Amino acid sequence: MFEQEIQVLKALANGVNFFTGEKCENDSILNNADIIRTLYKVCDELENFVPENMKKSDFVCPFDIEEKFEYEEEMTVTKIIDKISTLYPNMKKIKRNLISDLLVQKGILKRVECNDGKIKNIATELASQYGIYNVDRISVFGRTYQVVTYNKLGQKYVLSLLKDL
Repeated sequence: MFEQEIQVLKALANGVNFFTGEKCENDSILNNADIIRTLYKVCDELENFVPENMKKSDFVCPFDIEEKFEYEEEMTVTKIIDKISTLYPNMKKIKRNLISDLLVQKGILKRVECNDGKIKNIATELASQYGIYNVDRISVFGRTYQVVTYNKLGQKYVLSLLKDL
């Protein structure tokens, strides 16, 4: 939406006639810093504008989510959420903490404090029954870290929790 208008405004903000590609004169009003800032601000607003009738609705788990979801051998909760968002683009994205909180309440995940003072979730012994595991990964800097992963059973379990909300 507004792609053409944004291109015209950005060209003007850069001191260029959008239609001819010619640079404007040095004394042109388009070379005024306040005008340039204003044009870029309008571009930002247009790029982020969502009409009231196109705003996303709150997430309500669709009844067919388990059938539409593409399961993988292993996935993180972030990837699960991203896949759901792709399936249902008109709904707001699920908050990661929503799923984590549900799993903590059920004793499947627990929160632990790391050496750096950050809190992270780890899978409990109970989690493996639900297809949820801690997996060691190696960062690009060569450090080992743990990530909670969900196999197909774990993915199905998360979806069933969302349906029960």
